[in-house]
Amino acid sequence: MTSALKAIGITDTPSAKRPPPGGENKLLQLNTELSADVDDYIRYKKLEKQMEHLDVMEEYIKLETRNLEKELLHAQEEVKRIQSVPLVIGQFLEPIDQEHAIVGSTTGKTSQLCLRS
Repeated sequence: MTSALKAIGITDTPSAKRPPPGGENKLLQLNTELSADVDDYIRYKKLEKQMEHLDVMEEYIKLETRNLEKELLHAQEEVKRIQSVPLVIGQFLEPIDQEHAIVGSTTGKTSQLCLRS
């Protein structure tokens, strides 16, 4: 009787010990799909982290650009002030230190002034 069963594909060994025909390929395919899903998730998380980092950098650059524009405006105003024509003409009398001096003006006043250059 066992030869007749073998002829139609039935064996004495329990089926739990042997994988079903083609089952190994399906198991391998499921394993590959699962690892691909995990890889895709890890890749997604890495890209999400990079995106957050780039967003922070973008905000920092925008803030720094605004600050630099303000500094540029102040510097341009300072240049205009330095280049403007003096209101009173004076004569250098004597230095006090590296940054200050006594100056006599054409109006007759003597003043202590801060030196620029």
